[in-house]
Amino acid sequence: MFRRFYQAVINRVLNPLENRFLKRLARQANTSAHTKIAQRRLYHYYRDLALTGSVPPLRETGFRCFSQFEEDGK
Repeated sequence: MFRRFYQAVINRVLNPLENRFLKRLARQANTSAHTKIAQRRLYHYYRDLALTGSVPPLRETGFRCFSQFEEDGK
């Protein structure tokens, strides 16, 4: 009886907190300083390629930070 009660408490209280915490962690990883630095480096890399005239085709490039299938970079 107590086991079912404790399981219900866990399902009702702790699981939503855990889900919220995991979503916050994922959001922080996407907006971390390391990600911002990587985005800036990628920007400069493609800018330098554009100045030299050797830009790769758009279909061969992509960037994924918030999307699942590289929609961020197209």
